[in-house]
Amino acid sequence: MSFFSVKKIHFVGVGGHGVSALARLALALKMEVTGSDLEWTVIIDELEKAGVKIWIGHEAGHITNDIEMIVHTAAAQEAENIELQQAQILNIPTYSYFEALGLISKERETIAVSGTNGKTTTTLMLGKILEAGGLDPLVIAGGNVEGQHGGGFRFGQGPFVVEACEAFGNFLSLQAKYLLITNIEEDHLDYYKDLDDILEAFKKLIGQMKPGGFLLVNGDDIGIKKLENKLADQKILIKKFGVQGDVDFQAENVQTDSEVQRFSVLGNKFTIHVPGLFNVYNALSAISVALILGVKPKNKKKSLEEFKGSWRRFQILGKYKEATIISDYGHHPAGVVGTIEAARQKYPGQRIITVFHPHHKWRTRMLFNDFVEAFKQSDVVILNEIWSAPGREPKEDNISSADLVTELKKRGQVESYFGADLDKTKEILDSLVKPGDVVLMMGAGYIYKLAEKLVK
Repeated sequence: MSFFSVKKIHFVGVGGHGVSALARLALALKMEVTGSDLEWTVIIDELEKAGVKIWIGHEAGHITNDIEMIVHTAAAQEAENIELQQAQILNIPTYSYFEALGLISKERETIAVSGTNGKTTTTLMLGKILEAGGLDPLVIAGGNVEGQHGGGFRFGQGPFVVEACEAFGNFLSLQAKYLLITNIEEDHLDYYKDLDDILEAFKKLIGQMKPGGFLLVNGDDIGIKKLENKLADQKILIKKFGVQGDVDFQAENVQTDSEVQRFSVLGNKFTIHVPGLFNVYNALSAISVALILGVKPKNKKKSLEEFKGSWRRFQILGKYKEATIISDYGHHPAGVVGTIEAARQKYPGQRIITVFHPHHKWRTRMLFNDFVEAFKQSDVVILNEIWSAPGREPKEDNISSADLVTELKKRGQVESYFGADLDKTKEILDSLVKPGDVVLMMGAGYIYKLAEKLVK
């Protein structure tokens, strides 16, 4: 079935970043668009103003015979969702968000951006560069440009630039011509057995790429070097980017200060206003794709200089008690380390308080030691109780953020605190924060709501 031929479409879980981007695409294609979700949000408010008919709550009556396609968030399952059940009764084709992306990738020349960390920012950077270069991309990312709730979507007639998430093997729905891999580490271990299992999934994704394209990888990344050992039988053009050399595209003369980062690629100088070495890698990877596709350097320079960052990716929200509040989505140990390093780069000499909301018990347990080591880089650590998704946790697992705090103190991180819930976490923060502090509000759970509340 062609996504582009549909006249009426319904979205279950329309308020999610990815699904809402598809709803915007449907509007741009002049479809009649409806949707449902469990609560009203800013994203839903903007979708309704744009022309989407939206219901809060799921009901069978929302699904009518004239709907030609239903797209649903991965969180909605037919066994539990009455709208998906009604769709089956009416024989309406139903696709998950990732399956719908797969339909689009079959019909559009696709540039997929994958990897453990950096996918959203890299996708958005690349979209901006290709837009400035006149390639008119269609962009769908699982997040937004800072300050733009619809910033994860751009409608265009050119190549399809898409964030490709490896969770549950979701990216295997895509058929990319060009594939960019930022890095590979152990994650989503409630689905994958180990790193080798993750590498096999990436190998399968590479194996189903369309001919005539290329694979662009981070030549400095240990996980990707392990993936390369599995690709001897793959007949595909591989290009590498990196900072350490022996790559096709190298960021040279990297210079950083509290406001900007500067570096050169093949003699062309670039400036970015987002901190952290990881953002140098993100920008470099986007530049590398654009260079291969023939985009002129001046287009890349301007779009990167103007890039404000992504929502909840080192997003500076404002002040609370004269301390700087930063919201960040980082929920993997590598993301924690990178964000703390970025804070030290941007705010040298200031005290760093990391307020973290762990995402899933399985991730906390399986990466326990890595988290402990990551948090040791912070001056003060406040850990909210773990956020758990229904149906994704072993019932017998009683691991708690308090266990992380205990281990941190054993290893010398004395200023570590446990918050049983967001209210308790705020109470602890209130007692500790001082003027001039930098407070990193991190995690993929609901910590961002507390961060936004603090600066209001």
